[in-house]
Amino acid sequence: MELFDTHCHCQLSFDSQAPMESYMDKADHYLIFTDHLEYHNPYFDTYPDHVPDFDQILAKQAAFKQAGLDLLLGVEVGFLTSHTKAIAKVLDTYDFDAILLSCHQNGDYDYMDEAIKDQVDDPIEEYFINLLDAVETFPQANIFCHFDYGLRIHDLQVSDLKPYEHLIIPIFQAVIETNMAFELNSKSIYRYGNKELYDYAIDLYQSLGGRRFSLGSDAHQACDLCLNFEDSKQILKSHGVEKVSVFLNQQAHEVKIWSSLT
Repeated sequence: MELFDTHCHCQLSFDSQAPMESYMDKADHYLIFTDHLEYHNPYFDTYPDHVPDFDQILAKQAAFKQAGLDLLLGVEVGFLTSHTKAIAKVLDTYDFDAILLSCHQNGDYDYMDEAIKDQVDDPIEEYFINLLDAVETFPQANIFCHFDYGLRIHDLQVSDLKPYEHLIIPIFQAVIETNMAFELNSKSIYRYGNKELYDYAIDLYQSLGGRRFSLGSDAHQACDLCLNFEDSKQILKSHGVEKVSVFLNQQAHEVKIWSSLT
């Protein structure tokens, strides 16, 4: 088993136009698409439900295999309390290789919509409360995605997170108890400039006993596959992390990262 990008999207996600085939010459031996399962999506004014046609991925597996790639089936669950039954039904329908868990919205606003600052008294507090609900509701998830998603528009420093630590700690404890991997989201770190927040989160996660990590680019186009992975590995190295998790049939495989580090 080898390290591969555990978080990327193709045209089956509402916010990507990338054909599956565009990733073919970017991946080595494994490629997983983790497209958005997002109900009542405030990304659009009509709040549509976005359920990817996962059968399209299954139909492509043979062709990708001929090209030397194992095409894996993943999903990024966008948690929403009001739609937990619908989410669970999809998770029960397909044999996913990896289930990613995230929280993008509150049913009215996306957490990256600037309007939420005026509509919610404390959107950061609400975000963390919903994250804990997500982890407790779907403990079968494999990867806990971009913990900072709901923080991106707030230009936070580590000191700004301290007042929320009483909310963050139970989230990380639940992630640990359910054996999820804590994702280093390289887009968050290098596109949104949240490296210091990740350093803080990794330290806190480890202090609580967290040991499982994953690497995901959150690519929405093929050129971003494995975005800044060498730099991300160096972050892990600085925290004493020697392995990351990849998933097949929802089973974790620990992969050493040291071979590409100096």
